[in-house]
Amino acid sequence: MSEWNSGQLSAYDPAKKTWRAFRLPGNGPRTYAVYVDAQDHVWVSDFGDNAVLRFDPGTERFERFGFPREAASVRQIHGRRGEVWLPESGTDHLTVIRT
Repeated sequence: MSEWNSGQLSAYDPAKKTWRAFRLPGNGPRTYAVYVDAQDHVWVSDFGDNAVLRFDPGTERFERFGFPREAASVRQIHGRRGEVWLPESGTDHLTVIRT
C-alpha cells in the first residue's frame, strides 16, 4: 500500500496481523501507484523524486529508475511478464522498463 503523506510503502501480514512500513529513499517522497511483478518485486511511483522504485521484499532495498522528463506523474503502473509499464499522466508518454 502506498502512503502519500508519509512517503512510505506498507504491507500487512495477515498471518502475524502486523503492518510493516518502508520509507522511500530521498527527501520528501510521495508514494502513489503500486504494482507487484511476477518476481514479487514491488514497483512504486514517487512524485517527490519524479521516479519509480523497485522494492525487493527479500532484501528490503529500493532501486531507483528516474524519468527523462520532468513531472511524469505516474498514477498507475501496469505490466506483464518481463515488462513494467509506466503511463506518465503529466507528459503523455509511456515508459516501459524491461526486467
